[in-house]
Amino acid sequence: MTTKDPLIIKERLQLEHVGIQKASLRPLTVTLESDHFLCVRETIAGTDRVAIVDLHHPDMVYRRPIYAESAITNPEYLILAVRADYGMKIINMESKKETKTSEPLPESILYWRWLDPGTVAIVTQKSVYMWSKEGGTSPQRILTLSNTRLGDCQQIVSLKMDQDRNWMMIGAINLQSGNIVGQMLLCSVNDEDQYEVIEGHAALFTEFRLPGNKHTSTLLCYANIFTDGTGQLTIRALNGPHDGDKAFSNVTVEIPLAPDSDKDLPIDMQVSKKHDLIYILTKMGFVYLHDLESGLWLYTTQFSMDSVFAYTKYQPSDGVLAVTTKGHVVSVSIDDAALIRYIIGVLQNSNFALHIASRNNLPGADELFVSKFNMLCAAMQYREAAELAAGSPKGVLRTVATVQKFLYAQILPNQPSPLMTYLHILLERGPLKKFESVELCKPAVENRRLTQIQKWLKTDKLECSEELGNLVYDIDVKTALSIYLKAKAHERAVHCFAETGQVKKIVVYCKMVSHKPDYISLLRKVLGLNKEWGKSFVKTLVGNGNSLADVRKMVDLLTEYRILRDCRSSVLDALKSNRPSTAALKTRLLRMSFWLKDYENTERDEDVIDTPTRDQQPLVGSDQSMNTIETGN
Repeated sequence: MTTKDPLIIKERLQLEHVGIQKASLRPLTVTLESDHFLCVRETIAGTDRVAIVDLHHPDMVYRRPIYAESAITNPEYLILAVRADYGMKIINMESKKETKTSEPLPESILYWRWLDPGTVAIVTQKSVYMWSKEGGTSPQRILTLSNTRLGDCQQIVSLKMDQDRNWMMIGAINLQSGNIVGQMLLCSVNDEDQYEVIEGHAALFTEFRLPGNKHTSTLLCYANIFTDGTGQLTIRALNGPHDGDKAFSNVTVEIPLAPDSDKDLPIDMQVSKKHDLIYILTKMGFVYLHDLESGLWLYTTQFSMDSVFAYTKYQPSDGVLAVTTKGHVVSVSIDDAALIRYIIGVLQNSNFALHIASRNNLPGADELFVSKFNMLCAAMQYREAAELAAGSPKGVLRTVATVQKFLYAQILPNQPSPLMTYLHILLERGPLKKFESVELCKPAVENRRLTQIQKWLKTDKLECSEELGNLVYDIDVKTALSIYLKAKAHERAVHCFAETGQVKKIVVYCKMVSHKPDYISLLRKVLGLNKEWGKSFVKTLVGNGNSLADVRKMVDLLTEYRILRDCRSSVLDALKSNRPSTAALKTRLLRMSFWLKDYENTERDEDVIDTPTRDQQPLVGSDQSMNTIETGN
């Protein structure tokens, strides 16, 4: 079977088709701040204007006559920032109103861009400013630069910041002996004296969490093609590890350049968060794919024969979006279905395929995982097998069969149970599944370690189920109740309410979850446990004069437990209506009041009550009377 390429290349738009002329497709006239809007400064019949193409809806092109030396569109909103000798303006293109203006800065602007939907970053020869699109504030200086820091740069081409806005990278290019040389300034926003000049063309900041670590590391990645025609990728951490975490190992690797591309240069870098892979985009239309953790090269392809001059992140597929000199708008994305198979089949790197599939939960390596798992179990390397199963992508090995395999595995001398080893590794990674939760709690229940079970429940490590509740029920009803409630095991939950005397909660809970239990059976259970609980439950059942249970059966039950006198007023409340169907039972209760005083001291009171004299009408025991009562209730 032919292995597919791991990248998907797709043309999204041809700018000529939406009225953008080729003469306007130049680096200084086209800006691409996001995959939403593309901005073009154009001159038509001697008139300067700005065109904004909505890349989400390509048939929508907004044009307005505006003179500007530079124009950049907000990454999310139809808002335009323009600058010229008059200063800077922010314009709402929908309302066609200027929402903010600024006088010219003291120094010439070398570069600017939207850093986020609310902020424009501005670089001059001496400073870096931030300009908010809201309020009346002018650009605020956040960093002072000296001429020596950027050297004799001829053009600023990029500005990037890390997630927490602690670090900034300013990219510049110079022409030296006919070669374009990249120079970047890495500086701390909080300490102007902390800076570093780096040789390179493109860079990015990203957050990455090493497998097994609890916290992320802030990484700086930058790429360069040297004048001798060799390429290099550097990945390094800007912060140390948190307590208990492993340190990230900085790496520098070669970029295997495509043939005849020694004069090429990286122009942008993006990271796929889903895959933890780096895209390195070049001017000649190549893209190089490298692993973020190790720097390992994976794939190279040329997605355009034309030069690329505008680029950005392509959010829908976590890829890159590029514009060529001929007006092609092209996306490059990773093919989830093909990536792992490509690593296995073409690169012949099964170990890395296992690693990235586990690290990033990617499909395509199921057979590889199952094969290695069985091999490790056969070698009785149970911890390694447990680690593999716990990290298997899409939970391919997190099955009942895996639990059974560990359950019946041979326990090695002075070693913990393979099953417990596996389950505790899963606990470190997150919550357990239902069947895993049950197996984890079995030894705890056997040894009556209730506190440990409660701790797991409190930290949401267990998936609650009726089976788990039944297991814990044997040692603590209240904890079992909390499990039943989370598992929505309604019948078991109401019985636990009954057993713990929380009878007032039964009706409230059943109404809330639309559950209809057998209230008579519940009442019998409660009465058998505690008559006082039973009296309280009766009041709850007949609240507001509408009984939730069959009143006749309730009377029989209260009579059986010899507490009818205590509950007579509650039962009568349930019979306040004048429905004909309740008449017989009312008569029965009223006449019983003549005997209630002696009732509880008489052994055969039930016979007396249930056997009225012949002149008592209606006959409670008659078929006609019973049918009337049952119909009404």
